[in-house]
Formats: sequence, C-alpha cells, structure tokens
Amino acid sequence: MASKKSQRHVMIDLETTSTKTNAAILTMAAFVFDPFSNTLPKESDGFYCRIDLDSCMNIGMDIDEGTMQWWSKQSEEAIADAFSEENRISISEAIVTFNKFAKNCTHFWANSPNFDMAILEYAAAKCNVGVCWQYYQLRDVRTINSLVTLEKPKTAHDALEDTLNQVFLIQKAFKELNIKSIT
Repeated sequence: MASKKSQRHVMIDLETTSTKTNAAILTMAAFVFDPFSNTLPKESDGFYCRIDLDSCMNIGMDIDEGTMQWWSKQSEEAIADAFSEENRISISEAIVTFNKFAKNCTHFWANSPNFDMAILEYAAAKCNVGVCWQYYQLRDVRTINSLVTLEKPKTAHDALEDTLNQVFLIQKAFKELNIKSIT
C-alpha cells in the first residue's frame, strides 16, 4: 500500500459543448490536493485554461445542440467564464501543459472519469499527445460521494469552482469514512 507521503492526487473538471467522448472542451481545471487534509488547495496553485474551440473542431471534437441549449440556461457567470474569448489556448497546448502540471501524480480524480478523462484521452489521441495517467490511476468522485451523506456544495458549472468543490467532497468523505490510506 502506498504511503500518503508518496501520493499525489489531482482533481480534474472540464466544461464541454457535448456529453460525447469527443466533446469540444471549453474550460479545464485541476488541483493537486491531499484527500486526507481539511485544507483546500489555493486557487493560485491550480491549473486552469480556456480552450480554443476551433482547435477542438479541427480535430473532430463535437458541439451538440442540446448541450448548447443547456448552456443557455446556466448562470450569466458560468456562461461568461465558459465562453469568454479571452486567453484561449489550443487543445494540444492545454493537454501538454496539464501533463506537466500533473506530472508524478498517483491518483487522478474526476466527477466521472468516464466523462472527463475519456474526453481528455480522446483529445490527446487526436493531437498525437500522450496523457500522464494510466487507467488504474483513475478515481471517481461520484462513487465516493454515494457512500456517504454529505451536503453537496452548489456548483456553477465553472471548472475551477467545481474542481474545488469536488476536492472538498472527497476530503469530507475520507474523514467521515475514516479512510487513512488509499492504494
């Protein structure tokens, strides 16, 4: 069993234009965190980027009309963040930069790895860029949260806020379940 000291956990969240595996990515956020702590990572220590939709479209990623209608019903703040034209980078640059950020992480968490991680794997393959995780390193926030009764914070479909909320939920669940280590 790996000791806590040798572990590096990272939480990932995407905001996308579709629910398919080839969804175009609007924003991506990640934080390295300690699931055994009561301290959230600082926003300034996280990874965040807005991704250029043309770069996603150029590699065959999807924009779904139903998802775009769903976005039109979200808060003004969430829409502004997800669709702002400011500081967008290519999908390839986003994956390369994330891989550097998450280098040496041992556990990769997402609200559903079958969604976030699958989309990133698809994009990485289309960009001829690898990912920095192995399938056995993926962890599911939704599963952990189904094991405990916790008040779930509201999310605004903002990748940074959602990621921090998911870190908070994992830390609280580990504490409630008295989890002292994880392999």
